[in-house]
Amino acid sequence: MLEALATFVQATAAFAATNIDDLFVLLVLYASGSRLRATIAGQLLGIGALVAVALLLAFAAALVPAEWVGWLGLGPIAIGVLQLRALRQRDDEGTRDPPAIGVLSIAAVTIANGGDNLAVYAPLFARRGLLEIAIVIVTFALLVFVWCFLARVLARAPGIARVLDRWGHVLAPLVLIGLGLHILWSSGALVGALRLGKH
Repeated sequence: MLEALATFVQATAAFAATNIDDLFVLLVLYASGSRLRATIAGQLLGIGALVAVALLLAFAAALVPAEWVGWLGLGPIAIGVLQLRALRQRDDEGTRDPPAIGVLSIAAVTIANGGDNLAVYAPLFARRGLLEIAIVIVTFALLVFVWCFLARVLARAPGIARVLDRWGHVLAPLVLIGLGLHILWSSGALVGALRLGKH
């Protein structure tokens, strides 16, 4: 019982520590017109994919080079650019409805934003029994719901809601592009590509 509780606490701490920035991403996803169900589904798919990869890494005792994971940053950039194009078309047509992001796009953003989480998740799964692994997975799934609802509450807070209502449709694609660039840069993917280009 104590081991199960300790595993739950460790899983909660790991999820919270690696997904603080995800709250802001969720805020802009809601601002871009994403619905709660689609956001939860996309988050579950994305976190599920990260957990699956972390399990493989833990069992294989291998590490994926950080710069390889960093290329996932191209996903949010592509989604952000597509949103800006859609936004421009809507402005040309005289409408301001923000283009909504679908489940698969939300999952892609979650995976790209959580690529560095693998460094935390893989050791978390290493040398654990099936029961402990199940506790971690269930804890992560429950916390996805908590994160999505918390971001939804924050997005509806009067001050935040006013800002998101006025600027959210522009802010969302810019944040996604910035997020992708940050992932590429912080992972060393861009630096590695520049080095290869010089040779």
